[in-house]
Amino acid sequence: MAQSNFKVGDIVRLKSGSPDMTINEIATSKGTYSGREDLKINKVRAQWFVNTTLHSGDFTEPQLEKVEKTADEYFS
Repeated sequence: MAQSNFKVGDIVRLKSGSPDMTINEIATSKGTYSGREDLKINKVRAQWFVNTTLHSGDFTEPQLEKVEKTADEYFS
């Protein structure tokens, strides 16, 4: 796997805005990114809830930013 900025269990959100999501898988794939061919990029699978419905999606690391919150901030 290419070096990752994240780990499974990290809380992230899209840089463009999204609900907080939990990473549940990181995998490396080869592809074209920013015009560079055969670049190894990490694909991140994350999950989040909307009300009581669980959603998931696949993202590339550059789309995401880590959310720094304490447990108290989540449950207050």
